[in-house]
Amino acid sequence: MVVDKSKRPYAGGDLMSGGVILLACIETRDGDTQYYHIGLKLFREIERGDMGVAYTRGEHMLDFKKIALKGA
Repeated sequence: MVVDKSKRPYAGGDLMSGGVILLACIETRDGDTQYYHIGLKLFREIERGDMGVAYTRGEHMLDFKKIALKGA
């Protein structure tokens, strides 16, 4: 599940200049949370509370496939 997403300035940059790192916080079914670097397209597609499968490699989330729950 997507717990949160955020923008942080990269080292030597600031939010006003557009130098940002995009992050998504994912909670696993075990209850653990992990922050992953994500691209702008994925940042725009996901929202807090989205349920699905996160495809990751190291500290990067490459894709996220939403799962629609029945009755939701």
